[in-house]
Amino acid sequence: MLTSADLRALTQTQRVLLSPLDYLAPSDWARAAVDAMRGLFRADRAIATLGRPGAEVLIADGVGDRALGAYASTFAGEDGAGPLVLALPRPYYVEEDFVGSAAFDAHTASAVYNEWYRPNGLTRALGMFVLGEPAFVPDLYDETEAPIVANVLLAGSAMSSGPGAERARALLASLQPALAASVATVQLADRAALCVGRALDAAGVVAWLYDEMGQPIFASAAASASGADARAAAGRLAAGLLRDLRAGQPATPVRVVRSGPDRLCLRASALEPGSRSAPAVLVTARAETRADTERIRQQLGLTRRQMEVAQLLARRRTNGEIAETLCISPHTARHHTEAVLRQLEVADRRHVAEALSDRDAYRDR
Repeated sequence: MLTSADLRALTQTQRVLLSPLDYLAPSDWARAAVDAMRGLFRADRAIATLGRPGAEVLIADGVGDRALGAYASTFAGEDGAGPLVLALPRPYYVEEDFVGSAAFDAHTASAVYNEWYRPNGLTRALGMFVLGEPAFVPDLYDETEAPIVANVLLAGSAMSSGPGAERARALLASLQPALAASVATVQLADRAALCVGRALDAAGVVAWLYDEMGQPIFASAAASASGADARAAAGRLAAGLLRDLRAGQPATPVRVVRSGPDRLCLRASALEPGSRSAPAVLVTARAETRADTERIRQQLGLTRRQMEVAQLLARRRTNGEIAETLCISPHTARHHTEAVLRQLEVADRRHVAEALSDRDAYRDR
């Protein structure tokens, strides 16, 4: 039934389905999977969802953005297909395997079926569905207990009847185990994140965890007490690391910045595998040491006296206060302040703390 070309395409599609950790974000993996499956099945339309109920990634090919928007705004809340799918063989043909079900008769009479599924050519479709184990991760994700779900619908004339339908069902049956294995892999990553978070708390480490989209998903108890400045700097650091990874740029695995007047060194690391792991980025903080200060001074091209002045400026000290602290004249303090502003390329002293926190010179080379 399957040709050698079919088998090669099937192997490639299985590789994509089995590699959720090779992609930076779930949406990237879902997109690659939909593209591979649409080509394998010669489908005109394809829709895939991945994630926890209420937090799914939705990928669609051959279904317009307007139609997707209409589904989200009008029909999603009344779509009764989910409970029906749970009772079906896997994989399934939407109409063939639903026939004779009273629940399906009610579904076909609904607005979502007649005003969305039918106009978008998704009533005669082939699908596969994986329901994972409940993936409640307490103290890490702010979500209620819910399973991870993966669902794929494929539709098109090449797979709607006769030999094409038989071929499509055979291919999809071969892919079902790969999708199930990947859902299990994603869940293991979630549980690994819980272990990381608990370990950080137990060790008293100042740390934040971010997901693959740069959203904060955990702050250790010590981090929660470190203040808003440190939290904001950690978020910027994580976002920058993810941005470089997505752009394919060489990303330094560890970066160091100063968190303004708090004098904390923040280090951001991409977790391995650096893709669809959850979390994707770990940022830790520790008190700045003299070695940190010296390295930063050299990177910024400041003299030791200028570095002392910069640190005081970051704390919003006046020239008079700087002079008193360093036992120098007000004239000399003003001279050093002007030199620091020129070297940091900032317009006035109010921006010194920001410059010290965010400049690329703070990256490890």
